[in-house]
Amino acid sequence: MAIAAQRPILETLLAELVPFLSRQQDIQAKPERLLYWLRTHRCLVILDNHDTLLQAGELAGIYQPDFADYGKLLQILGEASHRSCILLTSREKSAEVACLEDRQGAVRSLRLAGSPEAAQAILHSKGLIGTSEQKQRLSDRYGYNPLAVKIVATSIQTIFDGNISDFLHEDTLIFNNIRRLFDQQFQRLSELEKTLMYWLAINREWTSLAELQSDIVPGVPKGNLLESLEALSFRCLIERQGTRFTQQPVVMEYVTEELLDRAVDDLQNPTLDFLTTHTLLKATAKDYIRETQND
Repeated sequence: MAIAAQRPILETLLAELVPFLSRQQDIQAKPERLLYWLRTHRCLVILDNHDTLLQAGELAGIYQPDFADYGKLLQILGEASHRSCILLTSREKSAEVACLEDRQGAVRSLRLAGSPEAAQAILHSKGLIGTSEQKQRLSDRYGYNPLAVKIVATSIQTIFDGNISDFLHEDTLIFNNIRRLFDQQFQRLSELEKTLMYWLAINREWTSLAELQSDIVPGVPKGNLLESLEALSFRCLIERQGTRFTQQPVVMEYVTEELLDRAVDDLQNPTLDFLTTHTLLKATAKDYIRETQND
């Protein structure tokens, strides 16, 4: 098993993998030689944090120039038959993986959604104090996401002496390392992706494609809208139900805070650029949605 956790250029990675998998019989750092040894031996190769090789902004799933060869490598490995498994961990899907994946084929994407059992196990391992109901509320707030639950559990242990009730009483979802985690992802978005994220947070419920298109001012071509929704899906920042979209609660809370910060900054700007294209309250929203918008 070989694991690459840094950001080596492809040639460097192959120079390590090929000799390792061949037991030092082969030193040719070429994709074809890697494929040969993946066919010869049954191996597991893990490429960790693969999203760090991808470009920020514009469309999702595109490699940075120095790492473009990784896309070609994945295409070679995805289209060829071999005995091994290449596992990518990533917060963003590459375009090559998206094109190659097939539910019944050899290339597949599995989204780590988390589970109540996993979240409870993390809370237990951190030794947090609280009732079953409080632990359920805490896990539910973070969508059972293992990383988010682990981060917030560590903060509760440090700041609140492990007391879940004291943390819930503060009614604060986004802080410290959770904020930094979302800051990194949000800064990678294109302007249209950010706009879509703002409107999903404003709407606060499942939103149709048609409604999103009517929300955005000035209007954008439907093709651009679809591309950006696909990009947000690649980045695992939105939830989809048929042709309707929304965000996990913790994502919505983060984007709402970003929206409010932008609005406050805009009030100090005579042109009100942001507030002329976005709103904090929608007159057409349902009563219960308007109540949450007011909050």
